[in-house]
Amino acid sequence: LHLCDRRQRQMCKETGSDHAGYELKEFVKQILDSKGLAYKDFGTDSTESCDYPDYAHPLAKAVEAGEVYPGIAICGSGNGIAMTLNKHQGIRAALCWQEEIARLAREHKNANILVMPGRFISQEEATHTVEAFLSTSFEGGGISAGLTKFLCESQFLLPTIWDIPTKVKKRNNYHTITEVRILFKNKTL
Repeated sequence: LHLCDRRQRQMCKETGSDHAGYELKEFVKQILDSKGLAYKDFGTDSTESCDYPDYAHPLAKAVEAGEVYPGIAICGSGNGIAMTLNKHQGIRAALCWQEEIARLAREHKNANILVMPGRFISQEEATHTVEAFLSTSFEGGGISAGLTKFLCESQFLLPTIWDIPTKVKKRNNYHTITEVRILFKNKTL
């Protein structure tokens, strides 16, 4: 497997799955190999039971950091891994099981991770879905204005929060905000 860096971003893809998506992930890797595309495999490495968040979070962080683009994720129904991926602010994971859905996810929603349901999609459907996702570009235009509405209000405030002095405690590699001052229209809330 290739570890991709920013210089390879345009041709680098990444994959990740849980145990229910393992077989389809291995098939998708064959598709990428046949196209000569570099990728990073975030796991899992077998059909032994595992938890999809263990693979979803590293995949999402790599896409957000610009290390690889786009991502492909697979779990049994696709729902669990998609929900986990979409917890990340910079991720637009789209659950797709048909070519047309994948094309529209890229074209209209600028999806950056393709999610497929390992238990509910054939290899033929997966092939067409992956190819459509990888070959479709974001249309932009008026569509991009609607994408800014994906973020919830607290995500819009996040840059403002971090620009103002705060008290932060670090515990178990997570930052807990203990005091926040937010400037909004020249008023402190």
